[in-house]
Amino acid sequence: MVAQKVGMNVFLLTDCLINKKGESVDKYPHGNFDDLMKYINSVKLK
Repeated sequence: MVAQKVGMNVFLLTDCLINKKGESVDKYPHGNFDDLMKYINSVKLK
């Protein structure tokens, strides 16, 4: 994700993901809606 390359926090929501090329998402924080909420709550703004 370009956003991560410029230093932004990212999370890939996989519940509705269409991955036509079958690329691995392991290099990004990812998961379902519950995982997203846990991620949001764990990220603290500096």
